[in-house]
Amino acid sequence: MALLFAKEGAAVFLTARTESELAGVAKEIKDQEGKSAYMKADLTHARECEKVILETHKKFGRVDILVNNAGHYGRWCR
Repeated sequence: MALLFAKEGAAVFLTARTESELAGVAKEIKDQEGKSAYMKADLTHARECEKVILETHKKFGRVDILVNNAGHYGRWCR
């Protein structure tokens, strides 16, 4: 999703718990001449969510679209 948004001209702020994944996607966006930034964070903690919002505003000035794509890696419940 991030790559598609960047391809359409959006500045993308990435957040995940694994920095290597973030760096990889940010590099792909940069290689396509897109604009991105990232921050490693665990979004199950409210304070880290606040830090992400503050950093996003500092980097890009505003948030136009928010994609909440946080996942759960445990067993599937039916």
